[in-house]
Amino acid sequence: MLSDKFYVYEWISEKDGVFYVGKGSADRAFRKPNKKQIYLYNLCKKREKQGIEIEKKIVKRFSEEEDAYKYEKKLIIEIRPKCNLSLGGRGGSFGYKHSEENKKKIAEAAQGATHMCGKKLSKETCQKISQSNKGHVVSKETRQKISAALTGKSLSEKHKIKLKGNKNALGAKRTEEYKIYLSESRLGENNPVARLTAAQVKEIRKKYKPYEYTQKKLAKEYNVSAGCIQGIVDGVNWKQ
Repeated sequence: MLSDKFYVYEWISEKDGVFYVGKGSADRAFRKPNKKQIYLYNLCKKREKQGIEIEKKIVKRFSEEEDAYKYEKKLIIEIRPKCNLSLGGRGGSFGYKHSEENKKKIAEAAQGATHMCGKKLSKETCQKISQSNKGHVVSKETRQKISAALTGKSLSEKHKIKLKGNKNALGAKRTEEYKIYLSESRLGENNPVARLTAAQVKEIRKKYKPYEYTQKKLAKEYNVSAGCIQGIVDGVNWKQ
């Protein structure tokens, strides 16, 4: 009846049976799933690729929204659809416990998900992220929020042990062998801030002639400071 504004609906597929129960009004039951509902979204995409049709049907209509919520909750408890991550009802986001079988089904449905948890990024993607974050300044308000969130937080023993074993952690004691390794690994071209190559340094030393091929001219040619050229010529920098 038209006066029954609210309803409870089901999404069904031949492979999954009833995999989602929801409460809605207007055309809610027939809209595409929201990307925020990751399991539902990915399962629908997967079935679409497989050519499996999804039936969307209204089960029961209600004039009162509260009655629709109650019926939604009742159906979810009875059916246990794999893509319902809560018990339904108004504000019913917690307390829903999935069976081991359902957990496996959810994991299967989530394959190909776009979330980043545990995902390994390619070197190219890491470089793109790094470039996009360059020059980004965190606002004072955000810094205060981060500080407030971390205040009073203590590290677990497991985390402390992990940090202790990290040679790069703040306050970590490094062995002499490791110090030598770090020093040697950052010489010349291996230094992350190096602007010249070993071949260019050789060229500079070869080209330099006082009053003829000056340090200023070399600095301009290689796009570095005159001080950098002086350090190379005097043997202070690039000793190797």
